[in-house]
Amino acid sequence: MLSEFITHNSLVQSTSVDESFEQLRVNITANEEKGDYVLKLFDELKTLSSRDSFELFTEISGTTETISDCTSDSLKIIEKHLNEYDISDQYDLELIVKKGLNDSSLSIYFIDSFSDFISNESYLDSLNNFDKFFSESLFFEVFSTIKPFGTKTIKFIQAKNGLENSFSNTDVSREKKIDLLRQNTSNFDLNINLLPSDFFLDEYGDNTKLNQFFDDACSILAILFLSNSVVISNERIDYKVNGYKAIFCTDVEIEGFRSVRKSLYQIYDWTYEGGSNSDKLGLVRNLLSLHPDSNGNAKFDEEVWEAVQSNYQIYLKGNIQSYLEVKNKIGEIILTSTTNTYEMVDGLLDSLKHNVLIIFTFILTVVVVNGLKDNGYKRIFSDEYTFIVVMISVLSALWLYFYSKEVLKRFDNATDTTKKILRLNYNEVLIESEIDKSIDPVISDNRIYLKEQIKRYATGWAIMLVTFIVLFVGANRYFKDIPLPSDATTSKKELKINEKPASDKIIKEQRQKRRTFSNVL
Repeated sequence: MLSEFITHNSLVQSTSVDESFEQLRVNITANEEKGDYVLKLFDELKTLSSRDSFELFTEISGTTETISDCTSDSLKIIEKHLNEYDISDQYDLELIVKKGLNDSSLSIYFIDSFSDFISNESYLDSLNNFDKFFSESLFFEVFSTIKPFGTKTIKFIQAKNGLENSFSNTDVSREKKIDLLRQNTSNFDLNINLLPSDFFLDEYGDNTKLNQFFDDACSILAILFLSNSVVISNERIDYKVNGYKAIFCTDVEIEGFRSVRKSLYQIYDWTYEGGSNSDKLGLVRNLLSLHPDSNGNAKFDEEVWEAVQSNYQIYLKGNIQSYLEVKNKIGEIILTSTTNTYEMVDGLLDSLKHNVLIIFTFILTVVVVNGLKDNGYKRIFSDEYTFIVVMISVLSALWLYFYSKEVLKRFDNATDTTKKILRLNYNEVLIESEIDKSIDPVISDNRIYLKEQIKRYATGWAIMLVTFIVLFVGANRYFKDIPLPSDATTSKKELKINEKPASDKIIKEQRQKRRTFSNVL
């Protein structure tokens, strides 16, 4: 092929290639083996498409010879011109190929140069160029090695003998869509007959620049068909959408639409396919105006596409009242979920209060009262009571841990059940993503609040238990170091207890003496 011969030939000093829709221009400079090279180039020219014409200019030492066909007479002219000069003389070749459009087919000889031309042109100029050669389809016959790619109406296929182009998926409603565009959109710079589907690539090719241009062109045309007005300047676009409110999107970078190309095209395709196109367009514009991004520009992401589908289901069924009832029902369920969350927090707080009451009741009744009554203050902080306090505190901490886990588990189960019920009962009115979008933020906020309250209560409870244990253990260690009281300082109660046996002994002795005295008498 011509492109491979020129690109990979080492007999030349320099080569420049420029290719557009209408022509190919190749400039070659060399000073070696000019006879062999020019004759081989002449043979390659025979592979040009029959719908194209060419002129080959051969300049040696200021003298130029021109041929425009591959006949034997042209070959003789070239050979004669080459033989008139020394083999070492420098020569320049210029090849100009004029492309012709035949049966919606156009030639491409250097696809990389053609993609450079496309990427260097403005979007407006490139789209106008496509429109100039486009009727209902456009077939690019590429005379170099490529992987075939394209859209339903624009294809790039490697040239082969006897290749026939066919477009079985030609859009029969093209004129209707163009008419609808002109009825609903004004002040746009593109007076063309192209559709976004003409540039929507189902499968990408190997040329990155062409892939990117097709993505950008598809996005531009989709926005054109969905907006009220569009202005394109260089690499940016201004557009206006009139829905429930008007939004003006200015100085938006066209390349930024590549990430949402698929959903943007889906919105366009849904709007202009089937009946009620004007109603669909009005619905889309309303949604776009109500859901701008952080910069105030219309969003074309997957969420908007799902919202379009959901809202149109409601529109088709005419059950707006049902939709409002469902939204109100969701609001009630969300409110109930929030109330349940607060009740869980209150239940946790009440449980902690009861736990505190139980511990302090134990301390007051068992430790303080019984300890002081039986053995004095020293007995309160004995090892036995200290062990009981530590054990109860550890059990209380474990109870709090498992109870917190259980509260979160109950919350998650309750919210999952709520979501399943909503999806099951209202999937005919709202799509799943819209239901999730309505309740997920509230559930997330409620769960965060519940976790924060659990953490707050758990922290306070842990501090109280640790403080209680530390104080009790410290008191235990402190009172252990105080010596036991002596016999001289024994309490009155102890003295009375000790004196009681002595008094009984004296009484017994006196009684014995009386008996003895009585017996003597």
